[in-house]
Amino acid sequence: MTLGSHHCTRAILKCRCLPTEEWLKVDPLVKSWIFLTCNDVLVGRLVKANPKTALDAWTFLEKVFKDNKRTKTIALRGELRVLDIGDMTCML
Repeated sequence: MTLGSHHCTRAILKCRCLPTEEWLKVDPLVKSWIFLTCNDVLVGRLVKANPKTALDAWTFLEKVFKDNKRTKTIALRGELRVLDIGDMTCML
């Protein structure tokens, strides 16, 4: 999940200046969309993080998924090592 894959990248990243009236209307909508498209666990984490803007919410989720990738890889490798394959052959 990277911000670069979405068409609004430039608009979000360049908006580190004072927000325009339009931005003040659109940002809460985008932030709501982010919350609504997440599962309950992620919404709970987002609520605790209390992002002020859509970019804050997106950045938080991006960090969660980047951190999770390494953890998941380690866990899956551990499961593979202890996998009981019985009479089957396994090539690692």
